[in-house]
Amino acid sequence: MVRRWKTGIKGLDELLSGGIPESSLIGLVGSPGTGKTTFVMQMTYNALKEDMPVIYVVTGYPIDEFKGRMKEEGYLLKSFKKNICFIDAFSWRLPNARKDEHTLSSLTALNDLNAMIKNAIVDLQMDTSPGLIAIDSLSDFLLYNDPTSVYKFLQLLSGLVKAYTSVGIVVIEQGLHDEQVLKTIEYITDGTLELKMFGDKRMGRIKRMKDTAHPLDWVEFELGKEIIIKVNGDLLFKHGMIKKPR
Repeated sequence: MVRRWKTGIKGLDELLSGGIPESSLIGLVGSPGTGKTTFVMQMTYNALKEDMPVIYVVTGYPIDEFKGRMKEEGYLLKSFKKNICFIDAFSWRLPNARKDEHTLSSLTALNDLNAMIKNAIVDLQMDTSPGLIAIDSLSDFLLYNDPTSVYKFLQLLSGLVKAYTSVGIVVIEQGLHDEQVLKTIEYITDGTLELKMFGDKRMGRIKRMKDTAHPLDWVEFELGKEIIIKVNGDLLFKHGMIKKPR
């Protein structure tokens, strides 16, 4: 029987037969503005509320600004400081920024990133309490490195996720990379969640997920403080609004 990692997004967990299979590395693919970071923030907060450790690699903001954004979204982290490690992959480009052992020297430093994740796994005792490893976003690393180097890093990350029966999620910007890059990432990962804009509507689907029978339908969703997701007309959970398109 496949053990599953509950995202806390009950509608999504329902569609995934209970959640993402444990020891899975998942790609979250979408164009800018489709809600990818919000999705990962919610997964992070839900994991922390369940007393699960989280490693979160941030490439798009200084860490303090990112924490402020999470607070504005309603994700209060003060009570969970001991269970989360942020790895700063942004501040290397700021000459006067405060840097510490969790600050990456450059987006080309993939070996250092792998070492930081390993150290965080030990510090958070993820060997005894499986959790979540999130990279938002992998696309920034693809812009600064030869794709083959990123594939190798992704394979190492997949190995860590499997070794510690955790779940990993990597954000990928759609439209930024050629089709072969996306196909290779799909080959390395265990599943793909896809977000898109259709006109003025945000749509999402489970494109693929290992060991899981799931629908392939696109569903409409709206970002907001409360998300209400419906599947086949039945209310399943709160946190955005997702419903079957007509």
